[in-house]
Amino acid sequence: MYKRRQGPTMMVQAAQMKGCCPLDCPDSCAWVAHVEDGRIVRVQGAREHPWRFPGGGLFIETNPVIHESLAARPDLMPRPSRSLDVARFGAHLTDVTLHPPIKGIMIWGTNPAVTQPDAGKVRQGLARDDLFTVVLEHFLTDTARYADIVLPSTTQFEHFDVQGAWGHHYILVNNPAIPLVGEAKTHGEVMRLLAHAMGLTHPALRESDEAIAASVLPDGIDLHTLRAQGWHKSSPGRPTFASVRGTLRLAAGVPQPATAPAPGMLQLLTPKAHYFLNSIFGNMPRQRHAMQRPTLDMHPADAQERGFADGQQVVVQNGQGAVVAWLRVTADMHRGVVSLPGKWWSVPEETGAVANVLTPSSWSAGGQPAYNDTFVEVVKAS
Repeated sequence: MYKRRQGPTMMVQAAQMKGCCPLDCPDSCAWVAHVEDGRIVRVQGAREHPWRFPGGGLFIETNPVIHESLAARPDLMPRPSRSLDVARFGAHLTDVTLHPPIKGIMIWGTNPAVTQPDAGKVRQGLARDDLFTVVLEHFLTDTARYADIVLPSTTQFEHFDVQGAWGHHYILVNNPAIPLVGEAKTHGEVMRLLAHAMGLTHPALRESDEAIAASVLPDGIDLHTLRAQGWHKSSPGRPTFASVRGTLRLAAGVPQPATAPAPGMLQLLTPKAHYFLNSIFGNMPRQRHAMQRPTLDMHPADAQERGFADGQQVVVQNGQGAVVAWLRVTADMHRGVVSLPGKWWSVPEETGAVANVLTPSSWSAGGQPAYNDTFVEVVKAS
């Protein structure tokens, strides 16, 4: 990224990237954002990346055509079921008015005790004596520590899979490299065994992992060919905006950013870390060594006001909870904002800076978690 100022307006242009437009861009082409008073007021595509060409323009996501919903088989459900927002996981588990209450859960591919808002409430819910919890995992995550039963899950090295993508148009095949380790089973096999134990006899519930994968493939590719060549490009059609003339408004009436609830509180950001992938790798020695320790980034003026020095240990706290981190004083931060990168696990305790312990159960008008409306007080560690 680079910036240039033109009077009161700062223009920000993304550097050239590689992907699928005429200049081989990925998720989106280069764009120019016009910023006034800290807010983006207009976005324009860069002239050298014409949106009228296939692949050009600005997109939220770039994915291949793959019909993953077909594998879910909602037609087998005997009656409609409710759907609960996982971002409100803690609220749902602790809601005494929820009817019927959640009495059993199976969790795989996620670590909600670390990744979901209001992690304290999530942990409170997972600790319920009347909740039966099964976790399929590779490691003893924070969530798995609350499980009644932990089942060993296969890794990518052990199982067959077909994968879509986020950022390109290729469908990929994952062939197993080694036999299953110990008692590990694929998620498909777990579901087949569970269906048998429950007396469910529909043929679809006995389909192999390969048959399930074949059901999601688009026209023009079969499983045998995909396994042989390893990948298949499946580009979606271009979106059309025939009814739009002139300016397209992306949002209207967007509220101003939240303000601190009390003097001296700072807005907390929790960006992804370079060596963790969400909470994945949070227990791996190599990645933990690279990350070193939980670090809180703070502007020099905010640090000076509080009498802080670079590298000292601090407590980040609010009404939700508290975590310990080490201060990094940097001019890269805006005043009034601090940043705690990474999704650290709570174990071991000395680096247990679970940032979502600090995030409240608050929501935007559209129903999305208000992750960035989290404010904290930062004090010296005793």
